[in-house]
Amino acid sequence: MNVSHSLRSRKYLFNILLSVSILLVVTLTGATVTLYYHTEKTVLSIQKAANEKMLAQTVYSIDSTNELVKNAAISAYFDPDIAELMNADITRTYDLYQRIMALERIAKAFPFLHSVTVYNKTNGCYYSYSPNAIWPCTDEGVNGTIDRYVREHPDIPKLKLLPVSLRAASDGRSEIDFFSYFLFGPTTGEKGKPGSVIVNVKPDWLFAQLETIARLNDGGSGRLLLVNGDGSMYDPEAKRWLAPDGLSRQVKERMARSGATAQLFVSGTGESKAIVSYMASRANDWVVLSVQPYGQLFRDIMRMRGLSFGLIGLFIVLSLAGSVIISFKLYRPIETLLRTIRGHVREPVPAGGGGKDELAFISGAFQATVGRMQELVTEQQAQGRLVQSYLLKKWIADSESLTPLDFLEIEEQCDFRLPEGSRLQVALLQIDNYREFASRVDERDRHAYKFAVGNIAGEMLSGLRRTAVIDMSHDHLVALMRIDPGEPGDAQDDALPDALAERLRAIQQAVSRYYRISLSAALSAPCDRYRDVSRSYGQALELGKYRLIFGRGALITPQSVERNERSGPYEPAPALEKKLAESIKSGRREAALEAIDEWFAGIAGLRSDQMVFGLFHLSAHLSRTFGELNASRVQQLRYDAQHAAQRLAAAESLDEARRFVRETVGGLLDESKTTTAELTHRLIVDTVKQMVDARYPDPGLCLQQIASAVRLSPAHASKLFKQHAGLSIPEYITEVRLRHALRLLADEHYSVNAVMEKVGFENQSYFFRLFKKKFGSTPKEYRMKNALQ
Repeated sequence: MNVSHSLRSRKYLFNILLSVSILLVVTLTGATVTLYYHTEKTVLSIQKAANEKMLAQTVYSIDSTNELVKNAAISAYFDPDIAELMNADITRTYDLYQRIMALERIAKAFPFLHSVTVYNKTNGCYYSYSPNAIWPCTDEGVNGTIDRYVREHPDIPKLKLLPVSLRAASDGRSEIDFFSYFLFGPTTGEKGKPGSVIVNVKPDWLFAQLETIARLNDGGSGRLLLVNGDGSMYDPEAKRWLAPDGLSRQVKERMARSGATAQLFVSGTGESKAIVSYMASRANDWVVLSVQPYGQLFRDIMRMRGLSFGLIGLFIVLSLAGSVIISFKLYRPIETLLRTIRGHVREPVPAGGGGKDELAFISGAFQATVGRMQELVTEQQAQGRLVQSYLLKKWIADSESLTPLDFLEIEEQCDFRLPEGSRLQVALLQIDNYREFASRVDERDRHAYKFAVGNIAGEMLSGLRRTAVIDMSHDHLVALMRIDPGEPGDAQDDALPDALAERLRAIQQAVSRYYRISLSAALSAPCDRYRDVSRSYGQALELGKYRLIFGRGALITPQSVERNERSGPYEPAPALEKKLAESIKSGRREAALEAIDEWFAGIAGLRSDQMVFGLFHLSAHLSRTFGELNASRVQQLRYDAQHAAQRLAAAESLDEARRFVRETVGGLLDESKTTTAELTHRLIVDTVKQMVDARYPDPGLCLQQIASAVRLSPAHASKLFKQHAGLSIPEYITEVRLRHALRLLADEHYSVNAVMEKVGFENQSYFFRLFKKKFGSTPKEYRMKNALQ
């Protein structure tokens, strides 16, 4: 009772006791099971080697027998007397018996022969000799057996032992009386058969060898079988052939599947479980098969398994006693530690019913202390980084106001010292298409992305120059680099070093590859004094504006814009303005687009600020031209001057601005050619789309309602909509609903049924069928796939 109460109040002690006990039991059980199965594999391996030796001896014996029979058949076939007996029509009795005596010589020369038979192709009869009888000229061979066998087997192979029975049995288990070995020529006689020599071998002579080999190798515990090409089995012990069964088919399938000519496997279950070994013989297409009872071979292993289970039970009892002693010894340091911290922690040690054990209590107290220390360290590091960031920003933005003491503080706090003779250079890293980036990423994630970009840039540039990367807020970062004397680029007129250009390109590629963010880089000229850093920063900002020419992902240097910097102010070209206005008013689309291209080609060689003047002048000129054109038109062309000015101001490259202007002007000129009827049709189509987009959650939304709203018949409304939109109104309603269903399925807060109702479907099976037809999977399958990606 005291022990039980002690364990309940000491959970960790109980866990130790339980763990040690389970570990001991599992270890012993695992070791015993592993030993048993290893022993089983070892016995099978040894048995496989022994069986392979026995089967090899058996196959050798069969092959040797086949060679002896082959020699006997060839000797008979090429004997002159037997050849005449096989081919000539012998009429004289003396000559006939003289030739038959040749068969006797062959039979006596080879004691393993049962009989020798010759088929005469001329007169169509058989001549046979055996120690018991002579058949001078019959049409059936040995007691009718040979002729019957030939008739039942039209394709008899040469030089192979074939089992023959004197008495046919309907049950497929007739006794083998002898093995026939056929040797015949290519020509045929009058009855369609070639002249043949048939050597018949005693089965006892072959089977006695096999029985002896089997008895010597496995002590008579197994059976030795022969399997022929069609799957039939010969039992040497019973001297019978058996019809194909499951074992022979299993052997044939394994040989076909693995291609191995010798193998061992376990067949059957329970009492019928057996170890089967087989080896193929080159002669006769036979497979020698050894079948041994599994239980008889593994009798000792079964006894060992029972003994192992008994030992496990005994050891479990002993391990429980040992576990108690070991567990109390392991628990003593925990108990000492609890006494030490009990006076410093107000939270009581959990009792038996609590959710914590003693070690969890100690761990919690330790983690709380470590966590507080880490918070203090993190807070101190964050304050240090904030100070460093503030000092570097102040240096870049207002370096001219820094005193020597201020710069000394920057050197100390930021670890950015400026040795004598060193120079400074500013690289501006701008995020391209920042408006789109800011719209899809919240403020917290934007800071994280810029922090990652700064780390990449700092890591890659620091291997080349001492560099500090500062987030200057909004759309860009600044890399402040120190150029030491003797480094490439330390002179005022040096070109951009190849190594630095490669690093900047590598930074752009890495940021694009990892974060799908495009960066443009602008590099200022080097400066000599720390007070000139702000001026270099201003120069880098101005160079960054030339992204209008070079586009996103550009690397801009002072040398690359020298020609633009030397250009004069923007001056309007009256002739070009007139050409553009006349082309638009006369509806000549290609001429208008050509004038637009000329306009952009003219401003591409200007300074960055003058390019902006040229763009705004173009926007104002287009607004004025379309205003004059609309004054004489019934159908007004919708040129949004404010939107155009905003798009041109937001454009990050001249190519982007030029495409926008070309698309806008080209679209308006195409629109000006549209007939009133086409405008009306488009108005109807747009109205239908707006109605569907606004009312798709309504299950009652249908073709009739929409047609009534636009004052058309359902058939005409659907036909008109399909001509312009490519699908009918009901198909468009389904398309919109499925598109919104796809969006809502990405939100785990909505069930599939809720999604179905929100997009206007009432029948679940109909909704599932349409969704699978459109997207290739049901809504539930789509959500599961989306969650796994």
